Amino acid sequence: GLTGVLNKFFNSTSDGVTIGRNAVSWGDDDKTSIHEGIHYLQQVRYGTLSFYINTADDYLSYRGGIIYGMKGSMEYEANEWAGLHSNQDVMDHPGYR
Repeated sequence: GLTGVLNKFFNSTSDGVTIGRNAVSWGDDDKTSIHEGIHYLQQVRYGTLSFYINTADDYLSYRGGIIYGMKGSMEYEANEWAGLHSNQDVMDHPGYR
């Protein structure tokens, strides 16, 4: 399905996705629904278009899931709130426009 394609493309094992201001997650993992819920709140904070432009830029600039370990990125923030960090930060994110 769509999520399988997205997971393969983004090299992710996530069981959720946020499309527009709709967060969807499945399975028994509450952390995934928290992660996707934070993305919803980020869209409220930054605006949906800005959120997706920055997210697309992150995924195109930092491949292989490295964005999840970049302190200051939206993925890092979502993981932090969900309790998904391994305390192994890769680097600081340069920030968003």
